[in-house]
Amino acid sequence: MAGKEPTITFTDEGCLIGGLPRPGIPLLIDYNYQILEAPSDWLRHLIVTRRQSAESVRQFAYHLKGWWGFINRTGVAWDGVDDFVMRDWRDLLLEKNDAATVNGRVSTVFRMYVWVERNGYTEGLIGEVDFGRNFRPPLTVDVRTRRNGTRSYSSPLLIKTTAKPTLATPTNDEITKIHAALAEMYGENTDLMIRDALILTWAEETGTRRAETLSLKVSDIPEWDEILDLEGKGETKDISIVGKGRKRRSIWARPELLAQTRDYIEGEREALVSRLRARLGSSYGIPKEVFLSSKTGHRLHKDTVSQNFAKAFRKAGVKGSGHRVRARFITNLAEASFEAAYEKLGSVPDLVSVLIPIAELAGHTNVETLKPYFAIVRRRLLIQTTAERRAAAETKAVAAERRAEAGLHRLKGAGMLSELARAVESGNKKKILTALRGLTEFYNR
Repeated sequence: MAGKEPTITFTDEGCLIGGLPRPGIPLLIDYNYQILEAPSDWLRHLIVTRRQSAESVRQFAYHLKGWWGFINRTGVAWDGVDDFVMRDWRDLLLEKNDAATVNGRVSTVFRMYVWVERNGYTEGLIGEVDFGRNFRPPLTVDVRTRRNGTRSYSSPLLIKTTAKPTLATPTNDEITKIHAALAEMYGENTDLMIRDALILTWAEETGTRRAETLSLKVSDIPEWDEILDLEGKGETKDISIVGKGRKRRSIWARPELLAQTRDYIEGEREALVSRLRARLGSSYGIPKEVFLSSKTGHRLHKDTVSQNFAKAFRKAGVKGSGHRVRARFITNLAEASFEAAYEKLGSVPDLVSVLIPIAELAGHTNVETLKPYFAIVRRRLLIQTTAERRAAAETKAVAAERRAEAGLHRLKGAGMLSELARAVESGNKKKILTALRGLTEFYNR
């Protein structure tokens, strides 16, 4: 049976632990359709006892799946491995992955073995080398004693790495190119283009992470009356979201972004929901989230977003990833905050006064992680005159306005195309002629 890949499944609401439902716990299943007890118990321990995030534990499950697939192919029992087997797996991973990625996977497997040894699943499989007793376990552990006397444990197979350079942050013009690339990628499938362009816009304008954007619910987006009221007053909408580490924070969305999102909800999203209701009937429960998968009709997964944006970045010839669009938002915040403090004080503001409010807005618990943004903005603004800064701000404002107008234009045009498609499907000639006339007038403006 060697060479058969394990699979991963997840518990549902029927899984009760301590009398409480525990959905979403990953379980590793072997080729005989039996639960792999040791790794599955460890994953459950991380979620239930250690209360680690389901997203992190899900990633660990896939690391373990890769490990189990490897030892199955080599014909080694999971509790019969040693440093040499793990080293071979590490070297195989290095053929297609960078050192940091490989270290993450090796560390996951190492942590699992430390836990199973401590909890009696194995005995003498992993531990420290004892030269006095001439004892060397199959899997060895590097031990370091900190100044406070505590000890840390790691795998000796980890590769030393240097710190990664700060990744490029897309400029406003480059983000416009990415929007154009999405339109080219999807072609006539405007529903998907509109959905992904909107997700990208949320990241750029509000600084939301993938998971945060995908957690937005339809009820978070105001109705048209409130959107128009906000626009008239020149105000933004305060939306509460659950951010990284399950911490709740607020984001502020402009009326234009809310209008685009409400238009998507009532147009492309509603069309998708209607198709699935017609096909699946009452078995389809309409999700609360705004952004849905076109295949399943359920909440869109962040891995799908990452893959789509990676393709768009490559097509646009822009370095970076979807997450770096959030960096554009943080850079703009840092620049505005620094310039305001600089103009008010007449001197260079200190790091803390600039970064603490930005950290709160961006959902960063550690101000230190924002230092690169401060350094870049500080250097650029110090060599500019007041007039140059004002001109740059005006240019940025015009670019943002044009991008917003283009986005609204694209969304409206796509919505009218969808309306025409629905009219054609209905076979109603009057509806078809009305839709065609409206579309012609729109594009002839």
